[in-house]
Amino acid sequence: MNAKRRSLQVADFPDGAEGAACTLSPGALTDRRVELRGVLALATGFAESEQGFVISFPATDEAARAVWEVVLAERVCCAGFRYVITFTPGDATLSLTVDARDKYVAPLKALYTPLLTAAGHHD
Repeated sequence: MNAKRRSLQVADFPDGAEGAACTLSPGALTDRRVELRGVLALATGFAESEQGFVISFPATDEAARAVWEVVLAERVCCAGFRYVITFTPGDATLSLTVDARDKYVAPLKALYTPLLTAAGHHD
């Protein structure tokens, strides 16, 4: 591991993942979108990749806790997505990489693109 970067990989891609990208009921998904919108409002920007997004946040305790809480919740219902939180020493940012493979890329982008746009962020 690079001494200048520390990453925490919370959920890796499951081998042969089955089922839908999200296992939440429609009502719970609506509630989760509200939660995600609140956390993404803390973001300072994002970059889109072929497989997902890298979302930047200020490296504050508030942002770190909010990102961590989202990852803990999302890893259960969206097991086909991968979450990596990166803190870079000496940098005032925290980044959250959310990405997926294969059949999970389109649902990931369908969930996060409108939320990032609604939070006022543009790629």
